[in-house]
Amino acid sequence: MISDVLPSMEAVTGEVTKGNTVLISIIDADPEMNKQSFEKLSEGGTVIMPLSSTPWSASFGMLIDKFGVMWKFNSEASKFLDSFINKLNLYY
Repeated sequence: MISDVLPSMEAVTGEVTKGNTVLISIIDADPEMNKQSFEKLSEGGTVIMPLSSTPWSASFGMLIDKFGVMWKFNSEASKFLDSFINKLNLYY
């Protein structure tokens, strides 16, 4: 998934300028693939959030590569979303 980096994200990303306003998200990748890709892309770049387990992902992290492109990694996000949607359906 590719999305915009909003100016409101500057506190996390640093100055948003023409050329660095794209966020590439890798969603539902295998945690090992996330790790390998994250390590390679972070070389010469800036890690915003190291890969770690979160309530919504077995492997979540964010970085800006050496070219100024922001990357977000998520693994097993669909499992979290499916679980969340199932819980919502119980209430409605």
